[in-house]
Amino acid sequence: MFASRKWTRIALALNVAGGLLLFYSFQATSSSFRLVRRPISAAGVLRGSYEYDICVENYTFLATEPEAGAVELGHAGCPTPEDDRPAAVVNTEHPNFITIGFLTILLGFII
Repeated sequence: MFASRKWTRIALALNVAGGLLLFYSFQATSSSFRLVRRPISAAGVLRGSYEYDICVENYTFLATEPEAGAVELGHAGCPTPEDDRPAAVVNTEHPNFITIGFLTILLGFII
């Protein structure tokens, strides 16, 4: 019964509709939080390990120093490496679309 072309098209349409509902249910924006990863270098030679900093704007909340086994808390200034990007904040615009979207995709796969 479910092996006909008609049911295959219905299942495909349900999967596409569920994917669109999920797409429209979320909104992503950037924040002022950054997780910074910097390679540790001594005398210009990279050692293969990294230091991590959690920053907001130009303030460092948490910084690690794996070589010394230390953690620093809160100071002004934040390093900015070349590949620096702010963290993403994902908001739910339409919570009902999430449930309906997942159920629609599930129904499409069941068919």
